Amino acid sequence: MNRFAGLGKIRLNRTFSKIFISYLAIVLISITLLSSVLYIQFSRSSLEEIQLNQRENLRQTAEHMSFIREYIFSLGLQTLRDSEVMDVIYSSEVPELKKYTTSLKIANIVNSNPIIHSIYLYNAKTGDIQYDLSHNTPLYEDPGMVKELTEMNTGQTFRFIPRSVSVYEPDGERGEEKIISVIFTDRVNQRIHSDEGSTKLPADGALVINLKSEDVQNGMKSAVKDGDSYTAILEGDGLVVSDSNLRDFGKNRGGDSSISDILSSNADWGYQVRHIDGSKAVVSYYRSESLPWTFVNISSYSMLFEKQRSLLLTISIFCAAILCVGIVLSLLAARNIYLPFGKLIQTIDNQLFSRKLPGADRAQSDDVRYISDAFTNVLEHADHLALSVKDSNAILKRDYLKRLLSGHIEMEKDIQDKTSLFQIHSFYESVSVITFCLDDYSRFIKIHDRQKQNEIKTSVELIVHKLLTPYFAFEPVDFDEEMYTVLVDVGDKTAYYTDAQSAVTNIQQNIQLTLGISVSVLIGQSVSSLEDAYLSYSNCLELLPYRFAHGPNSVLHNDIIERKRTMDFTSLDKRKKRLIEGCMLSNMEQFKRELDGIMEGMRGYPQHYILLIFNQLSLDLLKSVETGFDADFEELEFNNIYRELNQADTLAELQTWFITLCEKIIRLLESRRLNRKTSTVQDILDYISENYRKSDIGIEQLAERASLSPGYFGKIFSESVGKTVNEYITELRMQTSKRLLVTTSHPIVEISASVGYNNPAYFTTIFKKHTGMTPNQYRSEQRKTEH
Repeated sequence: MNRFAGLGKIRLNRTFSKIFISYLAIVLISITLLSSVLYIQFSRSSLEEIQLNQRENLRQTAEHMSFIREYIFSLGLQTLRDSEVMDVIYSSEVPELKKYTTSLKIANIVNSNPIIHSIYLYNAKTGDIQYDLSHNTPLYEDPGMVKELTEMNTGQTFRFIPRSVSVYEPDGERGEEKIISVIFTDRVNQRIHSDEGSTKLPADGALVINLKSEDVQNGMKSAVKDGDSYTAILEGDGLVVSDSNLRDFGKNRGGDSSISDILSSNADWGYQVRHIDGSKAVVSYYRSESLPWTFVNISSYSMLFEKQRSLLLTISIFCAAILCVGIVLSLLAARNIYLPFGKLIQTIDNQLFSRKLPGADRAQSDDVRYISDAFTNVLEHADHLALSVKDSNAILKRDYLKRLLSGHIEMEKDIQDKTSLFQIHSFYESVSVITFCLDDYSRFIKIHDRQKQNEIKTSVELIVHKLLTPYFAFEPVDFDEEMYTVLVDVGDKTAYYTDAQSAVTNIQQNIQLTLGISVSVLIGQSVSSLEDAYLSYSNCLELLPYRFAHGPNSVLHNDIIERKRTMDFTSLDKRKKRLIEGCMLSNMEQFKRELDGIMEGMRGYPQHYILLIFNQLSLDLLKSVETGFDADFEELEFNNIYRELNQADTLAELQTWFITLCEKIIRLLESRRLNRKTSTVQDILDYISENYRKSDIGIEQLAERASLSPGYFGKIFSESVGKTVNEYITELRMQTSKRLLVTTSHPIVEISASVGYNNPAYFTTIFKKHTGMTPNQYRSEQRKTEH
């Protein structure tokens, strides 16, 4: 005890300081993280709130201006279509009475619409603008509008024009007012939204409605609640149509960098942080699809983020208070933790004094290292012992389960004892085996080395264990080459196959997505006890050959196989005959239709049966080809076909290979038919050359010589020669008769008979049809040409 006290004070201060500093560091880190998260979260929410407020303010301004624009457009068109107004605009001379009545209408429109400043009527024929038709002397001088109207054309779009006009006050003084002018012509309604189709022709007359800029400005101020901000309505080139304080009214701000960036942006709304006039400001903008304007708001950055500065101060005070409390709590916690720590050191000294721990020098090491070495030594021995027992138990357990599945039956009591010894799950009602098979295993072992194969198999085991657990209680057996087997507690038999289907489908999708391989699943029949599990496993092995028909990533159990057996031998033979017939007739549509039917019927049969059927089908097809053409095709050697057929891994691959075989056979058949047809036609051509002078030669005689029907013979002759039989014979006869007419003096009757025409009149008709002249005329023309 005195020994502990003699060295304890130095160690106590050192260990206590470490504990205190650790707690204090945790407090500081926690405060930093908490304050950072609070500040960032509040700043983000404040910024989002500011953006939404600015957008909503500008959207309200846009709605207000849209209402004004639509109202003025409707009012302008209605006024322009008034007959009296049109007379004033388009007539060369306007009676005073009509001027007066029109003036009353205009005055009524102006008085009933407070937003309207005045209305002008422009007559292009006289070049005058009628400011106020009820007075001889106008109250306004607006030479700018005169120029605008003179240069205006009918292609001008409907737009608001900010302007300043001179005004005569009642006392005779001359002042200036800011107005927004809108010009209406008889075609402006056709181009309210677009400049397309502009005619560029001068307008015959126009109606001008001038709006009070103050009323538009007041509407903008009502939408923007912040009195210190600035809002402007800009056209596409940067012209300020109106603004909240009229400081830039009618000016073009397109040259400002912030404005030009906004005008060139394609976004419907957004914001920028800029330095304007030496101050940091937030520039927000909004565009409406129905308006040709951009609404811009400029607000003080410091004013918008005033809450953020207050928050920073509050968080700083809050963190300082937490820090003070944390220091006190750290001192108390360090003291309370170290008190039992010292007692533990004393206990170790007393209990292990006679046993020198390896590497544990009490005088040289601090108390933490001393305790650590003591407990580490004990834990290492305990862990080593536990791992040895666990590894041996796992190996024995899996070996025992494999022997059960292989059919090595044991006494029921022995099974119960080993189930308890190996901590195997108690299967209360029914047991079933589910086997996961790696698809295309031969390719799998070729492309992966042994280490990679083991890694993938381990990953499959982990995925199965993770995703099968929510559905069933189960015991994993082992990964035997391509198959991983588990014993499943069936539970509710009525819902077992449905639940198993859902579970294994989820596992297949996860393996495909995670590992990039496909796995087929075999669900064995349920059995009543663990000692009968080998029957379920045998059922899985019986299902394995059916994977060939169902393809990779399939789920197989007895019910699925029974449902797929839909073809009997009679229908199979009929389809085989129609398939061979389609191939022999080069009818790929019929061939593929019958092949699809055979393939669908094969899905309920195992691999060896399907390969047997297709081996026989291939042999029958080759015999039909050789019998039909009375010849052997060297390209269709059955041994090669048999080898290629049995290399197919799935029914889909077999179908693709068989279609390729049929296409190859059709090409060979077509080639053989073409050669036979060419030989036949050439033989007939030689015969015609020697016998065309005979009068009885014709298509029936030639078809009989070729052993073909007249119709089919005429078809292949035309396809090969490009002419009918009669046309070809007639051409030969005409060539010979023309030669005889020129080179001999034989009479026409004799020449006609010599080329196969017994009737000279018919010969003359055919000759004239062929050459355009009679035989005598032809002879005369040819002799004149020679002289």
